[in-house]
Parts: sequence; structure tokens; C-alpha cells
Amino acid sequence: LTRRTNRLFSLSSTPSSTTTELATLQTTIYLPATFTPTPTSTSSSTSSSATPTGLSCPQSQGQHYTSNNNKKFITLCGVDYSDGEARNISNAKVKSLRDCLELCSRKKECTGAGWGVMEGDKVGEHTCWMKNGLNSSHTARNDWGFGVLLPE
Repeated sequence: LTRRTNRLFSLSSTPSSTTTELATLQTTIYLPATFTPTPTSTSSSTSSSATPTGLSCPQSQGQHYTSNNNKKFITLCGVDYSDGEARNISNAKVKSLRDCLELCSRKKECTGAGWGVMEGDKVGEHTCWMKNGLNSSHTARNDWGFGVLLPE
């Protein structure tokens, strides 16, 4: 039995507009009660020689990651969104959390993705679980990583 302890974290942004009426976009992200952000860092590259080997948990907790197509994610470690907490939209074998977030960034409907070692995985590649409809989370292994797409 997994105990779910969530804290609501809202991100708001107001798009610039020349009209007198401004619309506000608000996205709600559910984080574990123990969430502590770490200093922000951004990683992306178009040069293969400068490409990082990947994000890793628990070291990447709370860091921001910008994909090659400029989608921004926040990295959560030890957090996952399973059936009933989100909707699986796709999965693929990849070598890193970074590769997983890159895949998610290319799917219009993907708002978050999880990656890490699962029982039965072969060495080198693990399943990237791309999701949307993130509505609650649960505690996972410390080395499990999840990236949540941030609003633009």
C-alpha cells in the first residue's frame, strides 16, 4: 500500500497581448509533500559533442530541462503518476530520462513522462512512459525520474 501525500503547486503565466483583456493560463502540478526544488539549470544542445549523458535521479530533483525543441520540463525524482493518476499515451525503450523527455516533447498530447529501472528491464534501456492528464502522484524509488511539462 502506497501512501499518497501531495501538495498542490500552481504555475501561472499571463500571455502578452495588445488587447485590453488578458487571459491567464494556469497549470496545476501535484508534487509530493517532501518536494524541495534545487537550483535551476537548463540543458539542451544541438551539437552531439556537447550533449549531456542524461538527467539522473536523485541528483536532478527540481531542475529544469529544456528540450531540443524548446519545451520546458521540471524534473521530479522519486515521483510517479500511474494508472488512475494520469493517462498513458505511449511508451518506448530509451537510454536516459533526457531521451524520454525529448520523446515527450515531440508528442503534442504529452504533458509528462517517467523513466527508470523496472523489474525485468535489460541493462542499458528502460521504458519511457509518456502521459497526460496528470492529476495526482505517488512516491516511487529515489532513482525514478519524472518530467512535468511546464506551461509556455
